[in-house]
This record gives sequence, C-alpha cells and structure tokens, in this order.
Amino acid sequence: MLFPPISFGAQTLLTFDKNGKPQLSQPTKDNYKDFPGETNHQRVGDKWVVPNVVGRNHDANPNYTKLDLRDFWIGKIKRVPSNKPVGEILSQSPKAKELVSKPMPVDLTISSGISK
Repeated sequence: MLFPPISFGAQTLLTFDKNGKPQLSQPTKDNYKDFPGETNHQRVGDKWVVPNVVGRNHDANPNYTKLDLRDFWIGKIKRVPSNKPVGEILSQSPKAKELVSKPMPVDLTISSGISK
C-alpha cells in the first residue's frame, strides 16, 4: 500500500517506501516540485523556490499576498478583464516553484472583473 507524503514544514518531507518504511527527505533540484506547501518559501541548495500566489484574492487583503510571498515581494501589478472575481491573482512572474538564485519581485496579473 502506498501512502501520501506528509510535509513537516517547507524543508522536510516524510515519505514511505514500497514496504511502508518511513523516510525523511529534503528537497533536491530533482524532486522539490513534489513537496507540498506551494506558498511556503523553500530553499533547494543555493536556490530559492518561488512561492505560489495564483488564485489568491489580492484586493481582499494585500497583506496576505505579502505574507505568502515571504522573502519575495510584489513587483509590477497589471490588471486585466477576466471572468474571475475582481482582485483574484491570475498569473505571476516568475512562475510558482521556479528555482531562482535569490528572492526577487514577483509581478502579478490581477483580475479587474468582467469588462462592460
């Protein structure tokens, strides 16, 4: 029987081998995308993993977006018409889970609602 991985914070993952034996592991450049916790910042060796803020409603509380970005920060904001709720983050650059050399601004594309 296979068990799902369990996260112990952004840096440690508990997995189980085919015999059900638990194994603690750290993210590597090959497996870091398998780790849960997309909004938790993590480091993989000397690289940083870009956190995910897509789907969050930035307008409801911009401070939550800042908290989710942690060591990264909000860059340029572009508002575009969308069928998504006003304020919802539609995309980000750099993309979530991209490996970068240091924290940097994350540009956001945010829904301005349906254009009339």
